[in-house]
Amino acid sequence: MSRSQVARRIEELLLARRALRAEVLSQITWWGEVNTRLTELEQAVLALRRHEDASAEILAQTEDLGVQDLQVRIAGLSEQYQHTSARFARTTVTLGVSGQARVGKSTVLRSISGLGAEQIPSGSGVPVTAVRSRIQHTEGPARAVLELHDPASFLEQSVWPYHTLLGLHGRPGTLDEFADWPYPDTVEDIRGPVLERVRAAQRALPSYRADLVGGVREVPLDQVRRHVAYPTQAEVDTGDAPRPYLAVKEVRISCPFPHGDVGQLALVDLPGLGEIAADAERHHVAGLRHEVDLVLLVKRPVEGMAFYSAADDRALALLDMARGLVRRTGDFVCFLVNRGAGDAPRLIEDLRGNLRSELNAGRGDSRFTVLEADGADPDAVGRDLLQPLLDLLVRRLPAMDRDIVAELDRRSGELAAAVLERVERITGAVHRLRGMSAAPAEDLGDMTRQLQESLAADLAALRGRLRAEVMAEQEDKDFVAAVESAYDQLRAWIVHGLGTGAPPDPAPGPAGKSAAAPVPAREGGTRPVPAGENATPPVPAREGGTRPVPAGENATPPIPAREDGTPPVPARESAVPPLPTGNSGDPVGAHRGAWVDAHLGRVLVKQDASQVAVDEFNRIRVEIGRRFSTIDLYFQERVVRLLGAIATTLRERTGNLLGDVPGTGPAPAPAAPETTPAPAPAPPPAAVLRAFADLLLTGSEPCPELAAAVGELLDLRLDYRTQLHPRIRPQLDDLSLTVRDPLTGGMRTQITVEASADGVAELYGFVQQRAEQAAHTTRQALLGDAVLPAQVLFAAVEQFEDALIRSGSSDREFARLARSYRNELWPGRYSGLGSGHARFAAVSRACDAVRQTVRQATGPLSAEAPEEQP
Repeated sequence: MSRSQVARRIEELLLARRALRAEVLSQITWWGEVNTRLTELEQAVLALRRHEDASAEILAQTEDLGVQDLQVRIAGLSEQYQHTSARFARTTVTLGVSGQARVGKSTVLRSISGLGAEQIPSGSGVPVTAVRSRIQHTEGPARAVLELHDPASFLEQSVWPYHTLLGLHGRPGTLDEFADWPYPDTVEDIRGPVLERVRAAQRALPSYRADLVGGVREVPLDQVRRHVAYPTQAEVDTGDAPRPYLAVKEVRISCPFPHGDVGQLALVDLPGLGEIAADAERHHVAGLRHEVDLVLLVKRPVEGMAFYSAADDRALALLDMARGLVRRTGDFVCFLVNRGAGDAPRLIEDLRGNLRSELNAGRGDSRFTVLEADGADPDAVGRDLLQPLLDLLVRRLPAMDRDIVAELDRRSGELAAAVLERVERITGAVHRLRGMSAAPAEDLGDMTRQLQESLAADLAALRGRLRAEVMAEQEDKDFVAAVESAYDQLRAWIVHGLGTGAPPDPAPGPAGKSAAAPVPAREGGTRPVPAGENATPPVPAREGGTRPVPAGENATPPIPAREDGTPPVPARESAVPPLPTGNSGDPVGAHRGAWVDAHLGRVLVKQDASQVAVDEFNRIRVEIGRRFSTIDLYFQERVVRLLGAIATTLRERTGNLLGDVPGTGPAPAPAAPETTPAPAPAPPPAAVLRAFADLLLTGSEPCPELAAAVGELLDLRLDYRTQLHPRIRPQLDDLSLTVRDPLTGGMRTQITVEASADGVAELYGFVQQRAEQAAHTTRQALLGDAVLPAQVLFAAVEQFEDALIRSGSSDREFARLARSYRNELWPGRYSGLGSGHARFAAVSRACDAVRQTVRQATGPLSAEAPEEQP
């Protein structure tokens, strides 16, 4: 194929890879779900083992079920899938280039990439490349980016391996410790060069310490060499040479390649084989696995190296480890004979023949492909190396990808079978244990009826208390206090210039109530009076002890009960507290002035005050709703108290069933030896009820109707906006510029003022008066509905009692509850775990969940892999 045809084919292969990657990701997700189901199974088995009535036989049969071994295998397989996903996500085909010193590896890389010795250094007879480089073709300007170590990665990857090889005790945890580490002067064996390498890194630390900052840094191309190459021998001989390469993990270079149609080719310049750097070979392999598609191993026909040596055999073994899941090493590695014009023909032929004999058993390229090119000649590299190499990639890449996905399919299938086999063993063990469990006692039915009757009696008593509160029209003092607190704060806001001159809302006081601005108390110690309010003497209570009538209120005779028997609603008082008054210099006048100043400019510009009035009325309505909605704190407290009463009943009547619900309060302080320990904090009521509902649904015999009754109780809501605001909304009708005339039925404007300071002041007085009226009538309407909370709670308890105790399925589901949790409901009464116990059922459900998840597997990856090209 021509170069352009090869380039198009490579592009097609990369697109196919990205499509295949979606399937790989689905496998990763699927195995993650299997792992989650196995964790749930393990937890269910542990819960069964931890039960206080678990027999010795249960403990023996469930001692080691091998779930954790499966999860270790899943983690390893998932890691392989992650590596494969990264391989298929690459936007290039990547060629790794490696070889021993003196073989011309760097020269070949320069001929392919067009870079020079300042970017890809080379030397004579000694290793030069110290850092892995990635080089990619780009149409844009050339640039180089360093990926730097931070102190932790430097110590872990560049220092600690030396300590392991040298057998040193301990290792430095910081750069300062490394700088001061007392390395020995000599060692008496072949590890001497290793010791000298780490001592040289220690001596050179000042030359690269400032670069150990992590992250990336762009550098000019002409400065790349100092960051990737070992110091020259001349530099070493002059003293302690700087070693900035020790701070670099990797260098990435983008540049235009001189050969056309290679836009999707990337090169990896790997440190040479056979170096003495600590753990260098392991890092070499790590740099190849999953990151390159093919490795080019360079050989040179020079004296002493023109044959396949033991070092080559060791290098090939390393590369064989690096191929990962690719089936054949010969697909992953090919050889290059780097022959130059000055090389002896005899040595070239010797190397050619030796490689043919040692690698391919004398049969051409039967196992490994061997290419020949003059690495110093860019044209020869393009013609004799790059073209056949890309053609080789087009043919081999699909085969290697198929090898990988086929091996993943095989391992995945084996592991899925192992998971299913283990689940069947667990299922069999549970089945045998259930068969050996003691049969339910004959009195289980009697105990169930007693439980149901006890709960019915407790709920009836609670319902009776709420009904008495409703029928007696008892005024809830906490509700009245909440309404009065909200009203006081609203009055303070109105008096302070409708918020214009008021300070910011105070922080909530005790029990979540906001502390209003200090206001002088009324005479007689009654509710505080906001600034400007006319104090009135305390009002005596009505006859019969009902709520006192504020001054100016028209007392009305008692209202008979409604026809449906619900309590009467007190008549709405019509009197409104008088407006505050003030003169210039007093706070009230200042607040009025601030309001006028805030709106005068707008009125003068528009020569109309109507829009100001509309906006202010809207703002007042919102503020009234916001202020009175603070009584939701009281409503929440009432709901919590009700749920607490029901939760307490359930905990007291169900033995140990709800004993594991965690509390939220701090643990009690340790008691003195002579005192009784403080009780553990009770769990929140909602947590108890949710736990009860979960148990009802997860028992060996689920109780969905009982669980639904508990769920409906948990959904109980009591709040101002839904229960009360619709009832008192008519009190806000006058907070509008236009209102309906009661005589004509038409709409009329309440006030028109001139566009002047006096007109705006007049508008302020009118708006404030309407705000006072709305606040007062809203308060009176809320106080008239003081019995509403009890009515809502009474109805909720009545509904819960009917659904839990008297529904058509209650008897049947209480029997199911008893069979699922007899040991917890009546601890000590029954021996052993019954065959219908919920913890047996939990293990069985977890086994079913694992089976179902495993059987939901997608098809094999190999079905999606591209075919090999002829």
